[in-house]
Amino acid sequence: EPHLLFYLRLLRFYQGTMSESEILPPKPASASDVEGELAFDTTGYGVGNWHLYNNEPARAQGFFKSVVTGYAWNSWGFIGSEVELAKGAQQ
Repeated sequence: EPHLLFYLRLLRFYQGTMSESEILPPKPASASDVEGELAFDTTGYGVGNWHLYNNEPARAQGFFKSVVTGYAWNSWGFIGSEVELAKGAQQ
């Protein structure tokens, strides 16, 4: 499946074999690019999560904010980003 490639790249990023710039897809230009939105949201949340757990909360928040400006409000990356932003607002 083509949409599984971004999961594999994210895994390699977490393993340290790929860089952040190698795995981050471009932000989709429109709401009609569903596959692009899913890749962007999932990868953006995953990279943000990595920064959060590596004591870089400001960088993590930047990724989460970027994800929630998209169109796929029902994707897991979008929902996870909203949750992390809400947590940050409470601290």
